[in-house]
Amino acid sequence: MLGCVYDNFVYALPIKSMLTDFKNIMDSIVTDILNRAGTDFVEQLKASHKAAGQVATGKTLESFGFKLEKTDYGYSLKVVGAEHVEFTDRGRGTGKGSPTDKIKEWIKAKSLESKFNIKSESSLNWVASRISKKHALEGSYQHRTGTTYNGARKPISSVFEEEKIKRLENLLTSAIISKISSTFVEQYKEKEK
Repeated sequence: MLGCVYDNFVYALPIKSMLTDFKNIMDSIVTDILNRAGTDFVEQLKASHKAAGQVATGKTLESFGFKLEKTDYGYSLKVVGAEHVEFTDRGRGTGKGSPTDKIKEWIKAKSLESKFNIKSESSLNWVASRISKKHALEGSYQHRTGTTYNGARKPISSVFEEEKIKRLENLLTSAIISKISSTFVEQYKEKEK
């Protein structure tokens, strides 16, 4: 408790409870803003993934999400996706072919059997294996050209532009400053009564 004396009148400020209340209010503001930001990032990722023409089975699309965690230093907002998301952003480089089972899923989901003249399971296996070998030797189309088939560049990482991150930081700072200011004004008005 902090005490103040005004003309023989003692007023005690409940500093500890004020700080606890204020911390709880700030936590609420920050988590609300970060939850909205996480939701926005996920929606932007899904829209970018669709616009890039990369949706086949829908598994990658459905894997996008976010986790908001309280840490010793504040909060951590992690946007998450399937393990292979990095390949949907930059393509697969040389050295290792794409998994043939995933290529087969992709061919079926995109209805590309006629494009590749696939008439049987064995021809599907052969085409998937050829595509995988080509990826191993040359990299995927996206890796070689820098774009998806419809011209999109880095559809995943483009969602996390520095400007968007700065806007989020500014929004958090503004909200915190605004709440600090209004809390102190409210406290002052309350004490003046």
